[in-house]
Amino acid sequence: MGITDEKNFSNDNLFTIYEYIQAILHAIGTTRVSCKKIDEKDFTLVLKNNINSLNINFFIDEFYINREQTVNFINARNSLLKIISSALKKVSKKLENINLKLKECENMETFQLYGELLTANLYQIQADANVSEITLANYYNNYQPIQIPLDKSISIQKNIEKYFKKYNKLKNALTIVSQQKKEAEKELDYIQSIVFNIENATTMDDIGQIYEEITDNVTTKKEISKKENKKSTKKNTNTKMLLETTLIDGFTVYIGKNNLQNDYISLKLADKNDIWFHTQKIHGSHILLRNPENLEISDIPENVLFQCACLGKQNSKAATSLNVPVDYCLAKYVKKASGAKPGMVIYTNFKTIIVK
Repeated sequence: MGITDEKNFSNDNLFTIYEYIQAILHAIGTTRVSCKKIDEKDFTLVLKNNINSLNINFFIDEFYINREQTVNFINARNSLLKIISSALKKVSKKLENINLKLKECENMETFQLYGELLTANLYQIQADANVSEITLANYYNNYQPIQIPLDKSISIQKNIEKYFKKYNKLKNALTIVSQQKKEAEKELDYIQSIVFNIENATTMDDIGQIYEEITDNVTTKKEISKKENKKSTKKNTNTKMLLETTLIDGFTVYIGKNNLQNDYISLKLADKNDIWFHTQKIHGSHILLRNPENLEISDIPENVLFQCACLGKQNSKAATSLNVPVDYCLAKYVKKASGAKPGMVIYTNFKTIIVK
């Protein structure tokens, strides 16, 4: 492309035209041009990189690669959600059955009362009384009359034995079922934390780590093959490199994106005087504020502590809620109970910031 320097053109005019053409070419995605002087009157604008079909092909390929990656990510995430949803339903059903058994145990004191009242009044009751119920004075309730059902096909003594047997059976069941309920509630809470992590995953690496976690910690109808598990484990051995970090007024802050990362941040990466944050009784990320100078918490700027608490809220199930309590303490006070699932910790000596 050539531009001739006629009498009515000055060098300034030509430079203006050059800038105008360069702006047009830059707007359509072409690299910058150079202006070369041919002689005293003639100049030429040279494209550093000519437009060709390779540029177009590059953007088309990039589009389809990104779309394929997005589709693969969505499919992987949905596959995990399907697996974990099955486990969630299983534990929920188990907890429902446990609650039904506990409801049955609510009557055990009544069965004991029936047995005791029948025993105390046995001398007044005819041994061969053929009745379906009997009314006695309840000396536990100001001698108010109480009706006691009877099985008239058996003797009064056998009815007494039957009531005490029911009482002892339910008493023993209460102890066992109460423990089962605690375990089921912990399992349900843990699975719900995985659901939260899956829904907030953004990369295939996130999915891979969650996949690795559930193969080791969640019982599902459709067991994940060992081969796939090994691939996932191999892919995610360097957990530290996958951590999300940010800087707040010069302080480095780590954000766990799933239970494996949360465990790593809280129990391996953390130094004893680093500061740990987590939403109170709400599923979310473990946040770790590095404290390399071992400052007292009171010496760290309040704004830094508050922003860390905000990160805890933003990366939790309560992200859109108001007045969210976020606990924080020195990392040395964060412990893992024996046998606890990934991401499940206990902590003491904490303070709370309300993020409004």
